[in-house]
Amino acid sequence: MGRSGARSRAIDNEHVTMLRELAEFYGQAQLESFIAEEMLPNLADMAEIKAEMERIVNHRQDGSSWSPGPATNASLTYLAQSVFIGLANQVRQMELEKTFHKPASEPYSLTVQGDVIGGIQQGAGNTQYIQTGQSVEALTNKLIEVIQKSALQPLVKKEVIGNLYQIQHLETLDESTTIQEKRERLLTVDKLLSTTADVYTLAVPTIAALRVMFGA
Repeated sequence: MGRSGARSRAIDNEHVTMLRELAEFYGQAQLESFIAEEMLPNLADMAEIKAEMERIVNHRQDGSSWSPGPATNASLTYLAQSVFIGLANQVRQMELEKTFHKPASEPYSLTVQGDVIGGIQQGAGNTQYIQTGQSVEALTNKLIEVIQKSALQPLVKKEVIGNLYQIQHLETLDESTTIQEKRERLLTVDKLLSTTADVYTLAVPTIAALRVMFGA
């Protein structure tokens, strides 16, 4: 007798959560090892970390008896990328913080507006402008629309949308005092949605853009 649809989805969601946590743990462990040596990973290091995260997520193919459903397979396509983007943004934020402690004799400026996708040039005499037409309000509204149309449980749907509305409210306040709370609320949204494969597949590109904007 085959598994019921609900049981199958529950098993898939448990596996997705476990894989996300394993990939996140690996990424943080690698970053901490670099920090312990007073270094940050370079592009080659990050490429190796990304490859290993993909291997962790795809480990189910190496003799595992778990057979994820089509929707879960689709979400797994983005899972390693989502975790890696979070780590890359964390490294980028640390690089910027180091940059802001530059000697006064080496002036330069960096202006970031919206999504930051790809590398950021840093160094003396360098000015870089990165722009996008998407605001935090537009991105969160896009997520809210996805959630409202989804088949998420009402309580989960309410919690996710509540966090997104709170992010919109925090965006109207002083960023220096709200950025951490915005990151935490976005992380809550990300974790809640990552357990529901079909919704997460639709939401992850927008979540990734918000994570970049918040330096999360």
